[in-house]
Amino acid sequence: MKQTKATCVALAFAMMASSCGSAYQAESGVRGAMIGGHVGEMVGLLSGHGHFRGENAALGSLIGMGIGAILGVSVASQIEEKEKAEAQRYDEDYNTANTPSPTTSTPSAAIKLSDLTYMDTDGDGYITKDEIIEVEGFITNTSNSVINDIVIYLVTNDDKALIASPSLTTTLQPGQKIRYTGRIHCRKTRGLSEVEVQMHTSYANKNNISNSLFIPVK
Repeated sequence: MKQTKATCVALAFAMMASSCGSAYQAESGVRGAMIGGHVGEMVGLLSGHGHFRGENAALGSLIGMGIGAILGVSVASQIEEKEKAEAQRYDEDYNTANTPSPTTSTPSAAIKLSDLTYMDTDGDGYITKDEIIEVEGFITNTSNSVINDIVIYLVTNDDKALIASPSLTTTLQPGQKIRYTGRIHCRKTRGLSEVEVQMHTSYANKNNISNSLFIPVK
C-alpha cells in the first residue's frame, strides 16, 4: 500500500507541476494534493471491504491528490490574477495622479494705456452743450509678442448725454506705441457737473482701462 501511495503521490505531483505557472501556484498545489490525498484515502478506506480497502484507499488517495492539486493551483492562479489586476490598477491611478496635466503656452501679451488728455473746440478747457472734444491717449504693447485685434474705444459717465466716436481695431508689434484720438460729442449738460472719460482696450478676452480723465462742464 505504501508503494502504491508513493506512486500516487508521484503521479499527483506530476499532474500538478504540469499546470503550475508560478512558485506560489506550485506551493498551493502541494497543499491541495496533500489535503486531497488524505481525504481521498479516508473515503477509500470507508467505502472498501476486506482486502479491497487498501486498494480503494490508494485509488482514493490518487484521485484526491489530483483533484486537490488542481484545485490548489486554480485557486492560487485566481488569487495571483486578482493581485496583478489590483497592482496594475494602483499603478494606473498613481501615474494618473502624478502625471502633470498638459499645459498650453500662449505668448505673454500686455497693453499699457497712458497720457490721456483732451482738447475742447473753443480752447477754454470746459465742455459745453453741442461741443465736440478730442480725447487723446497712447497704447503700448509692452510684450515680446504681436497682439492682434486690439479694440480701442472711449467710455463716458453718461452714454445718453455724451456720444463717443466708434471704436478702432488695430494690431501692435512687440514694443510698439501708437497714439489714439477719439471724440466726444456733448448733446446736453443738464445734470452733469463734470464729464468722466476712460480709454478702454480689449483683446483675447483681456480688458485694459486707463485712468479717468475729468473734464469740467460749463
